[in-house]
Amino acid sequence: MAIFGIPCSLREHTAGQSTVAVEADDLAAALKQLAELHPACAERLLDAGGNLREWVRVLQDGREISIVPAVSGG
Repeated sequence: MAIFGIPCSLREHTAGQSTVAVEADDLAAALKQLAELHPACAERLLDAGGNLREWVRVLQDGREISIVPAVSGG
């Protein structure tokens, strides 16, 4: 099992959940299952080919996966 930490900016696409648990053995499988469970969230994270969008970073510490969206400002 892996657990995604969902940032505030994406929680509207996960029914307000701050974490989402998936059954997966690796990061690619975890992202695929997240996409199946929450397609609207996946649209913001993955491109048409299923790869992470260039401005999204994913940090994995054991079974915990943190999604880090880009922050911009000036």
